[in-house]
Amino acid sequence: MVHEMIPLAVNGPAAGVLLAVGMVIAALLTGAVWWGIRRRSSEPPPPTPARQPHRPDRQTRAEQTEAL
Repeated sequence: MVHEMIPLAVNGPAAGVLLAVGMVIAALLTGAVWWGIRRRSSEPPPPTPARQPHRPDRQTRAEQTEAL
């Protein structure tokens, strides 16, 4: 059985290009997370349980027809 050596790494200038592309992608992902955190912190907080809407005392028409 013959095993050939297959180069798995990139040599020469292509390695620098791939490294630069990887750094740009990492920077974009980091920026997206930072931007999402800033947007999330500027939103109003979720409502407290006391401010949640309550179910009506009787069933709605949709609930009555689902039960049939």
